[in-house]
Amino acid sequence: MVIITPKHGRELHFYFTCISSTTNTAQKEHCVSGIYSLKKKEGRKGGKGRLPFCLLGRFLCASFTTPTGFCFICRLALVYNQRLYQGQNRVEKEGNAVVSSSSMARAEANGPATVGVEDLVLLPQLSEKAIMENLKLRHSKDLIYTNIGPVLLSVNPFKNIPNLYSDERVAFFRSGGKSNGRGDSGNGNNLGGPHIFALAEDTYRTMVSDGENQCVIISGESGAGKTEASKQIMQYISAVSGDTEEMQRVKHIILASNPLLEAFGNAKTVRNDNSSRFGKFFEIFFDNMGGPIGGRMSNFLLEKSRVVSQQKGERNFHVFYQMCRGADASLRERLKLRNPEEFFYLKQGGVRDRAGIDDAQEWAEMLDAMNSIQLSKENQQSIFDILALILHLGELQFGPPSSGNRAEGAGSSNSLVVLNREELTFCATLLGVDADAMERALTRRRLAMGSSEVVEVPLDVQQCENTRDAVSKTLYHHLFDYIVDSINTALGKKKYDLMLGVLDIYGFEVFNKNGFEQFCINYVNEKLQQIFIELTLKVEQEEYVREKIPWEEVKYFNNKVVCDLIEGSQPPGLFAVIDDVCATMTKEKESVADIKMLDKLDAVHAGNRHFNRTERGFFVKHYAGDVHYDSDGFTNRNKDTISADLSLLLRSSTNTFVLGILEEILNDAVDADTSGGGGRKKRATTAGFKIRQQASHLVKTLMGCNPHYLRTIKPNDEKQPNYADEARMLHQVKYLGLLENLRVRRAGYSYRQYFDKFLKRFKYISPATFPRPFRGSDRDACAAILRHVDGVLPSGSWHLGQQKIFLRQPQHLFALEGLRDAAFDKMVHKIQRGWYRYLQNKEGIRLKAYMARSYDKAGKVRRADSVFRPYVGDYLDYHTELAPLHPFVEFDPVGSSWKEYWTSDRKKYYHNYALQSTQWERPRELSQRKIIFTGFVDRVVDHQNASLERDILVVTDMAIFLFHERTEVLVQPTARGQSKRSRASAPPQTVSTVRRVLQKRIDLRYLSSISVTGQADTVLLLHVYQPSLPYREVVSKPVKGARQCECCNSKLSVVTKKQNCPGCGRVCCLKGCLVYARPMPMLLGHTKPMLVCPSCINGEPHEPVEDVLLLTHMRTELAALLRKTYYQLMCNRLPMVIGNSLSYRLFNEDEQRSITATTSASTIETEVTASGPTSLTVISPPGISRDKIESINAAREQRRLAEAERRRKEEEEERSREAAREMEREEEHKRLVEERRRARAAAAEEEEARRLEQEQINQQKREAEAKLVAERSKR
Repeated sequence: MVIITPKHGRELHFYFTCISSTTNTAQKEHCVSGIYSLKKKEGRKGGKGRLPFCLLGRFLCASFTTPTGFCFICRLALVYNQRLYQGQNRVEKEGNAVVSSSSMARAEANGPATVGVEDLVLLPQLSEKAIMENLKLRHSKDLIYTNIGPVLLSVNPFKNIPNLYSDERVAFFRSGGKSNGRGDSGNGNNLGGPHIFALAEDTYRTMVSDGENQCVIISGESGAGKTEASKQIMQYISAVSGDTEEMQRVKHIILASNPLLEAFGNAKTVRNDNSSRFGKFFEIFFDNMGGPIGGRMSNFLLEKSRVVSQQKGERNFHVFYQMCRGADASLRERLKLRNPEEFFYLKQGGVRDRAGIDDAQEWAEMLDAMNSIQLSKENQQSIFDILALILHLGELQFGPPSSGNRAEGAGSSNSLVVLNREELTFCATLLGVDADAMERALTRRRLAMGSSEVVEVPLDVQQCENTRDAVSKTLYHHLFDYIVDSINTALGKKKYDLMLGVLDIYGFEVFNKNGFEQFCINYVNEKLQQIFIELTLKVEQEEYVREKIPWEEVKYFNNKVVCDLIEGSQPPGLFAVIDDVCATMTKEKESVADIKMLDKLDAVHAGNRHFNRTERGFFVKHYAGDVHYDSDGFTNRNKDTISADLSLLLRSSTNTFVLGILEEILNDAVDADTSGGGGRKKRATTAGFKIRQQASHLVKTLMGCNPHYLRTIKPNDEKQPNYADEARMLHQVKYLGLLENLRVRRAGYSYRQYFDKFLKRFKYISPATFPRPFRGSDRDACAAILRHVDGVLPSGSWHLGQQKIFLRQPQHLFALEGLRDAAFDKMVHKIQRGWYRYLQNKEGIRLKAYMARSYDKAGKVRRADSVFRPYVGDYLDYHTELAPLHPFVEFDPVGSSWKEYWTSDRKKYYHNYALQSTQWERPRELSQRKIIFTGFVDRVVDHQNASLERDILVVTDMAIFLFHERTEVLVQPTARGQSKRSRASAPPQTVSTVRRVLQKRIDLRYLSSISVTGQADTVLLLHVYQPSLPYREVVSKPVKGARQCECCNSKLSVVTKKQNCPGCGRVCCLKGCLVYARPMPMLLGHTKPMLVCPSCINGEPHEPVEDVLLLTHMRTELAALLRKTYYQLMCNRLPMVIGNSLSYRLFNEDEQRSITATTSASTIETEVTASGPTSLTVISPPGISRDKIESINAAREQRRLAEAERRRKEEEEERSREAAREMEREEEHKRLVEERRRARAAAAEEEEARRLEQEQINQQKREAEAKLVAERSKR
């Protein structure tokens, strides 16, 4: 036991625990080369503390109390952990891929075991099923994040995972992935690995360090966790950015705007209770120091059709339900609000509530959000008026007029009217228009007949409802735009230096019926995939060129052909054809226009292999797969305009708020009504045109940023935690294009790393680079490592660039990791042995100093090897080299008889069935034997002739064992099947074997004293109390499976009772052999009758216990160890006699024998001769003087100081080289960033030049057309 007192003064007891490969549990409790369990001295039995672990050695370094905090052996930092060694893995980020393997468990002992593959780039096989299986496996262990190189994948857990987004994890990633000393998080998960905070940290730090705009593109289907992911990114950026008052204001607005956006933009769908029904791009503006100073949000693809219709099981936007349930009484009365189920627009889905959500409480949070963005009370009331107006518009019912509801000037009897006039009047009041004018606009349409005549055409019920719904959708769409503009106004518009954007957009959508909305969403995803491929391949190609590696053509699906199919101009793309149909067939019915659209699409793109027409729609071959679009409603949804009658009605409104939010659409309507040159009308803007414009602007913005990607996946449609639907996940893996992303990433070389970092990780593989540093460049060192493993890595699997090393396949990296793992195993054992030797040397110095004082008092002459030999203790490596001796040393029939029992009140006690004794304290015999010393010794076996025998000495904390190795020749039995004649003619075959025989076992408590001579010899004399019956050789053999009694040779059946003889350990039958009672000597000195076999009654097979005369060069160490162990065992000092005339006694001899020590200058080694029947003479060489000892010690100290100075200089040189490499890399990185900036600026200038040129061409065309029209009008 080692007692260490830390600085805070509490005394701690550390008990050794081994982490070696042994399977013996008891053996692990006292191995000195391992980790420790901690126990306070105050008497409490529990409580493991935080212990430091050496990263490389996997064991606790005793130097952890030093102020440096580094292991003095391997010079690696110490890591604190609440729990002991668990065989856990470490995850490190290597280059462009997160590398994870079981070999990293040797590098850090406090991370959880890696589940699956953390980076899909390292998957052994590439398939969508392999990707899904890996994601499913990690999801089952609450590991929801996985990487594809720099792309992060997230699987929605549908539950709260403890500490997944804790402050501790924020601090971990904020500090660059370094632990804060507290070790594991609360749920035991490692803080590192793939995580959204790691993505956010990389995005933010890259923006600040490189001075480049960044963006995070989040995509996935509804319910996959996009909104939550964007909120976590915002939360992290808010936590790690600046802390001034203005910055705190911006952060507050960014976070406070979430409830407002969710209220107006989110809705309950079949797949998600809080589904975002719009795409948003949130830009956060920073100063050059990384402090937020403002922001801007852009929205697109709002699902405004949800305002007027919902599918079964879905709801309208949250804000309607929140207002109906959370508005105060005055507001409800003024706006005539009712329960949600009483409004047509809110009851179509048949669902009014969300599980676990209080709409009234969220209404209050939404009001707080409005106040946070400084919306005035008047504007808030106007917003509520518009929401109520939309709800009441949905209540308008149309039918033929009757005498009670016919309005004055209602016109033809074929015209429909609004049946519920009160609702109409209230809607007109909220809208600020005349009720009759509103009714005419909803029930009739004005058509121009020629240049001067205008007629009114009555609408049917369906057309009236469509017109009503168009007003509702238009109002809500522009109200949502107003909310977004209000957030942007609150964020402020200041000059900024850097921008970080977060794009939250629908992922690729494929349903049973796909309409115009899916077409637009998938088009935007095609554009984003085009950016991904272009930027990824561009970065790959730039790196290959920079590293001077031959560029290999990457085979991938280039979706530019699909983008051209959708948005192209020559030939006209799908959007252009749809827009043309909408413009030329405005007076046709919707179904007719849809059929005409299909005909024109087929005529233009019939030969395109990525387009295929069907009876009810068309197929488009997207990058993620083929999608069929149903043509029903395509043209109507693409128009995205209101009729001239509705435009005229809205322009007549007296509600300034309505006019303000509809200003853009009303101005467009005015421009469309006015004639241009030659009388041509301006073509109305379509939804497809707006989508293309938004996508173009978005792509331009993203191309000016450094993109980061987050793909979200929904594991099941039931929103159940701990469940993954393989079919659903496989569907999303396919339509998110993960396999395509993986192929692009795996193209060429899948792993690359800087030379110095590769060398730092894999230098342990080659003897040329470890343990001595490589004398040469890092590039040459990496080449030496790879040449050393040439038999493992195939030729052509690696390439050396200018600054990086490239590996082609993940399997090659795994092979290197396996070699590193094997090297670490060897290194760990070497370090453990070195640490053990250090401890033993340290203990040996103390013991020798203690013995030196006794020697000096007695005037003993010293030998040089005794003074300067480094002490090890276990010289013969007991655990490996002496493994055959373990049964002899560990066999203890008395100690193994102790068993654990419990009382009725759960108190533990121990009972020995051999001794028939009981005690409360844990018996000492149950503890594993601690090996104190092993080594070869010469023992005097014939005291009359002074004959010596070479023996193996093993000293434990309880006994001394002497083993003799003898070579025996065994005759092999004749093989079966041979005839008697062949047996007689063939000579017998023999084989030699080495047998170790236990000659003596001496209990340490039987030692009476030890004696040494006063000369420089190697003699050590052990004096013992001689019991009446000596110990015998005991070799325990397993009883289970024994088929023959080793005493009487009778056969033993399965049911025969059998047992080991306590005396010799042989398997004997209880009935016939173990019937003799013999007094066996106990450890406490008394005897006890025990049943033994006849051999143990009739005679002694080996030597008795008596005084022992040993000759060993480790005499001083052995004597000191015996005295120390005896004191720990008996709490008394073991006497030691020093003199030139010593006496001893053998077994059954009454006369004592004597030893006389002399010195001879001609003697090199100690000699023992017989000088009489009972006397021996020991002749030794001359010893070494004290002055000589001091001079040698001084020389040794000088060499030690010189070696320490050399190591210090090497470390300084290595640190300076490392700093120089980092500086070079930083300069290279700055140069690359500057080159990218210049390239982007040149590309922007080129794009602007092309735009101006195209604008000039278009202007010339318009002028030519106007001139031609003017000439025609003159004719």
